[in-house]
Amino acid sequence: MPKSGTTWLKALTFSVVNRNIYSPKESPLLTTPPHELVRFFEMDLYSKNQLPDLKQLPSPRIFSSHSHYGTLPQSIRDSGCKIVYICRNPLDQVVSYFHLARKFKRENVKPLSSIDEGFDNVCLGILSQGPFWDTVLGYWKASLERPDKKLAEFLGLPFSEKEGVIEEISKLCSFDNLMKDLEVNRTGFFESAGAPNSTLKAKVGDWCNDLSPSMAECFLKIVKKSWMALAECFYENICRGVHSRGPFWDNVPGYWKASLERPDKVLFLKYEDLKEDIISNLKKIAEFLGIPFTDKEEKEGVIEEISRLCSLDNLRNLEVNKNGVRPSGAPNSSFFRKGEVGDWANYLSPSMAENYLKIVEEKLSGSGLTFRTSQ
Repeated sequence: MPKSGTTWLKALTFSVVNRNIYSPKESPLLTTPPHELVRFFEMDLYSKNQLPDLKQLPSPRIFSSHSHYGTLPQSIRDSGCKIVYICRNPLDQVVSYFHLARKFKRENVKPLSSIDEGFDNVCLGILSQGPFWDTVLGYWKASLERPDKKLAEFLGLPFSEKEGVIEEISKLCSFDNLMKDLEVNRTGFFESAGAPNSTLKAKVGDWCNDLSPSMAECFLKIVKKSWMALAECFYENICRGVHSRGPFWDNVPGYWKASLERPDKVLFLKYEDLKEDIISNLKKIAEFLGIPFTDKEEKEGVIEEISRLCSLDNLRNLEVNKNGVRPSGAPNSSFFRKGEVGDWANYLSPSMAENYLKIVEEKLSGSGLTFRTSQ
């Protein structure tokens, strides 16, 4: 789902997979937005009736998608490719998405001027990716059998003991680096999505700064009322073409379920866990992708270098992310916001959050999938 840490995950995965090609100091992330290095299937490669020959692209090939797990082509699910999925707690995701949507610039499409303007649509589950709880559970259930897998290990690229490699990747992909230090992420637009390259705050709980108590309370009441009818509503909307990717609450569960059933195929990550411990999650990604970090890499600090390069602060501050505009009309900087866990408390009242989370827990009951909404 958008605004769940997907741009950040692109930077991390790109750095892990290409660490033997580019050192963090020579990384293309320093001059190119993550969305151009890890391209979307539906919004980029196959947009405008394009039919690219993916086999002609050099290895390693990394792509992205906001599609539900159940709607992924069978060729993807049956192939040997690896799927890394990241989710975020629904409160922060909704608020962060509003901030991004307000910056969309598309022909004949009026951007949102305030959260109030799109609030009714959220309550009805009318989002481009659909309601939150329909999206997360699928990916979640596919990942539970191996919850200890780290990104590098899951990708089949586990880190070696090379000193500092994990730390370097962690620094490269830190929020501060991605959002503040890299110019490529502060400017420019992601054309196919109509959004700027920049992320926003990326803080957990930041929704409290944008949603009034009454708005959140209204939303949570509507969600609670219609919870049991969401599946039917989703189906009807899909049949009418209301949702481009289906309800949000079908997206996450789909990947969750897939990660439990096929842990070698789908790696399910949580934004909050990634924020808390980027190093261990870089190892998880590398191992999952089949390119684990070597002992030498760990001793040389490769992981730490990647973490610094991909820190949100670094990515946010890169000139490439502070300036420029995506083809969609969205500035590059719109993809990097706070990135804080629990920032929703600045936008939603305690009662609003409590009611909403009760609904989510009910919807995901029995799945084993839970969310942490504070640091």
